[in-house]
Amino acid sequence: MCGFEVYSKIFLWMFLGGSACMAIISRKLNDHLLKPPPPPKHLWFRKKNHIKPLYLLKPDLYFDKRGQGWAWRFTLVSALTLLMGIMSFYTIFACR
Repeated sequence: MCGFEVYSKIFLWMFLGGSACMAIISRKLNDHLLKPPPPPKHLWFRKKNHIKPLYLLKPDLYFDKRGQGWAWRFTLVSALTLLMGIMSFYTIFACR
């Protein structure tokens, strides 16, 4: 497994890119909720993210038709991000 040590920086950049992708997709999912979130109390704050992990287990109950596709993409991106995070931390800490 330590043969992947040369790829540790690539794994780390893929992990960071996947994390950024997850943030963008979760903002898109926030717009496709079937039950709209409550309005913000203070308008000068950023829009709050109302996506819960339970929503991704049954996307047809919580998202409209376009949001269901984004939910599956979010699930795949989060799984790949987790894998890249584990691989990068393993190659950085266990192989040096």
